[in-house]
Amino acid sequence: MMDEKDMALLAGKIGFFRNSNKLAVFMAIHRNENCSTKEILQETGLSFSLANYGLTELKREFLVSSRKGQKHEYSLTELGRNLAEIIEILARLEQSKFIVGFEKMKLPA
Repeated sequence: MMDEKDMALLAGKIGFFRNSNKLAVFMAIHRNENCSTKEILQETGLSFSLANYGLTELKREFLVSSRKGQKHEYSLTELGRNLAEIIEILARLEQSKFIVGFEKMKLPA
């Protein structure tokens, strides 16, 4: 259960997605945990540099973590998973106008 401090932190993170490229990368990772850069590129249609910029920003905000192995894998942090849940709720409530570019995203069913 999230307390008021957690809710305030997450609300502030929503404004972070004014750049729809970051949102595209974020939601691609949400839909496909432990995905590679290649999978993110395929899912979003972004160039490598735009996707890499989004990944860097998401990691800086502690929304995404990466792990090196056979391939570089990305997954959402606990904060990222909580934020993804809130974004999905907002979209389902048709309040996605608060998130620039969100209406272009494919939401998981």
